[in-house]
Amino acid sequence: MVVKMDGEKEIVLDGRATMDLKNDDNKQDSQRAGTITYGSSIDSIRSYILDDQTRKVVDLLQSLLTEKHSTSTSTIDDNTYDSRTNEDQHDRIREVGIIIDNAGYEIVSDLLLGYCLVYIGVVDQITFHTKGHPTFVSDATSSDIMNTIDYLATSSSEATSIIGHRLLEYVNDGKFKIIDDLFWCQPTAFWDMPDHIYHRLSNSRLVIVKGDANYRRLLGDRQWPLDISSSDVLSYWHVPCCALRTFKAEIGCGITEEAQQRAAKSDSKWQVSGKWGVVQLGGL
Repeated sequence: MVVKMDGEKEIVLDGRATMDLKNDDNKQDSQRAGTITYGSSIDSIRSYILDDQTRKVVDLLQSLLTEKHSTSTSTIDDNTYDSRTNEDQHDRIREVGIIIDNAGYEIVSDLLLGYCLVYIGVVDQITFHTKGHPTFVSDATSSDIMNTIDYLATSSSEATSIIGHRLLEYVNDGKFKIIDDLFWCQPTAFWDMPDHIYHRLSNSRLVIVKGDANYRRLLGDRQWPLDISSSDVLSYWHVPCCALRTFKAEIGCGITEEAQQRAAKSDSKWQVSGKWGVVQLGGL
């Protein structure tokens, strides 16, 4: 993962996809407007992405950035009465949700992804959805996120400490929300999510679902035909959903017969080796 904090930023999604975020750093957060393009780091791993919908994800994020720019440059006549309620203003918040997977270094990547999306003005708020308790030993909880931020902020490295304090500011300012729930610990299929989770996710313009276990829940742990369209399988989502997954179980979708044969020729255990992945977008 590479993150360039000045002028041009390159971030990696779950180690499988990369984007460049370009903006004018002389502008305040609310005034930034730039473009989002593929980053060069994706070239070395592109062949391992068996269903690569990164372009669709980038286009969706770009639309949010464009929306922010058009909103910030619009004007209201001084004599015009703005009758919007607080609830209406809240509805205009552009939020991305991230369903967290593992603790450790992966949290740093998640935090930097969230930071870049807020910093450049793609979104106003990032909500990190964490487990109420670890199911597997590596599962991340809310305290893991805060401990990671504290660790970065108190680092002896000046650059690391600076980013740690910026992340902490985002938590204190409400730009980062961290919400745990026992639902993320359960085996329940995501299409059976309870009402409070459904409504909580409804605020998001995009939900990023990370990890193999969460992906299996996206698919209801069903043995779908591998070549069935991922957009069809994920069509039950009420908001756009980006699935980032490396194969560690023999369940999947959106993989063409040609891609399956290519992976199998290179790796006889491609469905469980953790080397092959997908970037899929559904719920549109």
